[in-house]
Amino acid sequence: MSVNYAVEEGRIRWDLETLSIQAWRRIPEQDINKAIAEVAVKPPARRRPAKTLPYVAIRIVEAETGDIIYSVRLTRGNIRIGLLRAIPLLKNKALLWGAILDPIPLIIEKIVENVEPSLDSYINNNMEDIIDKATPAEREEAEKILDRIKTVCEKLEKQRENPKLSP
Repeated sequence: MSVNYAVEEGRIRWDLETLSIQAWRRIPEQDINKAIAEVAVKPPARRRPAKTLPYVAIRIVEAETGDIIYSVRLTRGNIRIGLLRAIPLLKNKALLWGAILDPIPLIIEKIVENVEPSLDSYINNNMEDIIDKATPAEREEAEKILDRIKTVCEKLEKQRENPKLSP
């Protein structure tokens, strides 16, 4: 209930023209919590792509140093979704670095893996696990990494076309 009033000469004068009455009923707290949970705004969760997505890595170019750049693709539709750079280390290990744009942007942050029996077979047989170890990122951040790998790839292709450019 609400009503306007004024205090005049120490007395309260009620303005009954403004009288309004509202009826309320008590709602159980569990119903209130349920309603709040339904409308509460939560930041969207960054989800990893499902492991069921079939990935394949196709070797694009190999440097004289042994570094290999792979195009990461979805096998369905042969859609390129990212790039992976593999840098062989000692004792069947390799440093993997790259980025994926779809279905969500991910960064493969310099992961060291045991790559037996061969680098190519390891990459293709374990692409889902490699992607699972990736970190969700902003699209622009993933694109920057892809641009850096593309630059390396272009340099390697130019060296292959013109061996005199090699150091």
